[in-house]
Amino acid sequence: MSTDEQPAQTHPLRAYRDRHQLSQPDLANRLGIPVSYVRAVEGGHRKPSVSRCKLIEKMLGGEVTRYVLRRDIYDGDRRGRRA
Repeated sequence: MSTDEQPAQTHPLRAYRDRHQLSQPDLANRLGIPVSYVRAVEGGHRKPSVSRCKLIEKMLGGEVTRYVLRRDIYDGDRRGRRA
């Protein structure tokens, strides 16, 4: 594994923060959400709602998609149909 690859268990938001050298407060500010929410999602203690996933996807320019954030509800179809 090269030094710029993320381990498989790294949360997509954490990987995004690492690529862009952002802290959790920086990302929370960029998304307009509480830092505690970012921490809870990255830590696996909370799953973002569908609407929050769409907001994150939009605000991060599609680098982190709703399909990655909520694999449990999307069937992998890029048109956004729910499973």
